Amino acid sequence: MGIHQQITVIALALGLAGCVASKAPLFDPASAVTPVAAGRFEIQEEKGGTWTRSGTGALKLEGRVYTWKVDDDEKIQRFSLHDVGGGYFVLMTPPEGSQPVYYTLFEKSDQGWLAYGPLCSDLRKVRAIADAQPLVEGTDCYYADRAKLARALIAYSKVMLPGARYIAAKP
Repeated sequence: MGIHQQITVIALALGLAGCVASKAPLFDPASAVTPVAAGRFEIQEEKGGTWTRSGTGALKLEGRVYTWKVDDDEKIQRFSLHDVGGGYFVLMTPPEGSQPVYYTLFEKSDQGWLAYGPLCSDLRKVRAIADAQPLVEGTDCYYADRAKLARALIAYSKVMLPGARYIAAKP
């Protein structure tokens, strides 16, 4: 499995079905925040207007970096969260060699954490990102500006349903 396929699998496990990326990190690791307490979470997907359980996983915190492991999966995903205001946080995967850095949007809500991981093709259909258009390479949308990335992701979240919801798992 190639690195892009691995990232796609991890993205799906995290509810990040998107390919929104940058060539270099747009957020400084020192600016990472830790708004989510470590623990076990239930992953839910929206199906026909109803949130349906699709799995569970464990979230851990190491300094300002989170690790996420879906039950029954060997892969561990590392990421940091960056506050972009209004209850929104950009999730950033750490750079690995020459691979792109990937992003998704998390929103704090009364119902848990909502994850928006748009596919590049879907993101480009959102009219509200006219002033925050990405550079498209293949199937990926690349950003070089943190403010434009955040604007585009938030605009997407205003018109599209989240790909997943994370709620504290019942013991």
